[in-house]
Amino acid sequence: MTFELENMVGVYRERPHLIYNLDTQPVLGEDGGKTWRRITDRMHDPETFFFKFTCKIHSDLARIAFAHPQMSEHIADLIADVQASGHGRVETIAHSREGRPVYRIEIANAADPESKKHALIIAQQHAGEDAAGFLAEGLARFLISDKPDNRIPGGFGLDLSFM
Repeated sequence: MTFELENMVGVYRERPHLIYNLDTQPVLGEDGGKTWRRITDRMHDPETFFFKFTCKIHSDLARIAFAHPQMSEHIADLIADVQASGHGRVETIAHSREGRPVYRIEIANAADPESKKHALIIAQQHAGEDAAGFLAEGLARFLISDKPDNRIPGGFGLDLSFM
């Protein structure tokens, strides 16, 4: 299937901004957003702001995105895992204009939650900032994990096996 997108220019800091360029590789998901693959067959004309890409779609439902999106299902799974871990709590602190919840996730040593230093991690405050969302999700999952390093009271350690 071939997609042709015209006038693919936006405005950033009051100047024209190319949305797509020669390095852009959209992603295709065909399994409800669990896995994504890069679309490498693409063409871009910076003079006319034209972007064209071709991909083979093997399912009845496919999603195409500019970058790997963090699906709402990922966030729901994270919230459930944090709540089940015994090391965190989640609360809805606001809603977006579209009615989507804004969550605060707090992770602490359940035995002594006030004994640790605090850090504020903010992610996905703007559309298209999924990389920060994945980083925050990975950090939260690491902190609620059973890795021995982050269970030593008052200690500090780093397990590089996940890198």
